[in-house]
Amino acid sequence: MVAGFQSFAREIKTEREEIDQRHREIEDEMRRRREAQQKAEEERVRAERLEGQVANWRRAQSIRDYVAAIRSHSDRGVPTNNPRFSEDTLAWALTLADRIDPLSSLRRPVGEGDGDLGEEEEDQF
Repeated sequence: MVAGFQSFAREIKTEREEIDQRHREIEDEMRRRREAQQKAEEERVRAERLEGQVANWRRAQSIRDYVAAIRSHSDRGVPTNNPRFSEDTLAWALTLADRIDPLSSLRRPVGEGDGDLGEEEEDQF
């Protein structure tokens, strides 16, 4: 009878060890899935950030091209007395282009600027 209890106790211990092992395997799998989901989310955010930077760079380039086209017309004697094309407005447009261009910080000499980077300039893709 004692041998039966010892055998029964070993079976229970073995089953408990198997259950514990399965529990650890499930926890490991859940951890791997969470890590994979987190990595996928980080990749999605990184891609969105890059796409936003590219879009802002293109907008800045378009603004600069537009200003250059207006100035080109002015240089060829085409009247630009429209207030939309005043030098103040064109200067403002170029300032806007510099502000939204994620590469504008690369164009400034080291140490120039206000030292307060905007969120877009701080973000790396």
